Amino acid sequence: MTNIPVSKRPSAIELGFVAALTKKKIRWNTRRQFSYTNYVGKTKYIKPDICIDKLRLAIEIDGQQHFEAEQQRIDALRDGTIRSQGYEVLRITTQELNNQTRFHEIVDELANLYHEGDEAEFSTNQPVEEAIHSFKPVEDDRSSVGPPKVGEEFYVTIEAVGENGDGIAKRNGFVLFIPGAKEGQQVCVRVTKVLRTIGFAKNINVADDESSSTKKSFVSKLFGLFR
Repeated sequence: MTNIPVSKRPSAIELGFVAALTKKKIRWNTRRQFSYTNYVGKTKYIKPDICIDKLRLAIEIDGQQHFEAEQQRIDALRDGTIRSQGYEVLRITTQELNNQTRFHEIVDELANLYHEGDEAEFSTNQPVEEAIHSFKPVEDDRSSVGPPKVGEEFYVTIEAVGENGDGIAKRNGFVLFIPGAKEGQQVCVRVTKVLRTIGFAKNINVADDESSSTKKSFVSKLFGLFR
């Protein structure tokens, strides 16, 4: 499989887009990575421009180069890898985001999907300037040392499944058990209990399948951008 390059530094358009998402109280991140194995058996990672985990949606913002045949081939490989891990891909062109009417349509519809059925499930007082500063490339989220703390959230890859069916992952060498997770999945977890040598965490990526499917269809109908 061709090596698929990860996203580069955010553009001014991307910064403006995430600032708008923040204003709409949409929790986004740029830390989500999707793993794949290249032709020599080495594990590589794809990092989309933006992910909205609650919607299981990866957003890619495409410039002019994405209309070229070779880049479209690479994009198709990226999209296939992301979809194989349970996320949908929404590709938005820079031309669309440069159009103020279209820009606000996209942000408003994402906000409608995100908060559908919620009663202020997520709120933030994070200033837009702070949000922009936090939007920067992160190659790997391994900055913390030692056992994780209860309530801490981060991404892990499920390395195995235990006898009781719990997924098993490691965070800086510390073993975590995640109920309901499957081997090979990369999931976002919240630590619920920490013992001396092991811990337990909840998979916070789990969403109701029917609700997720409905939201995916809704986004597809609105934007017509899913490939």
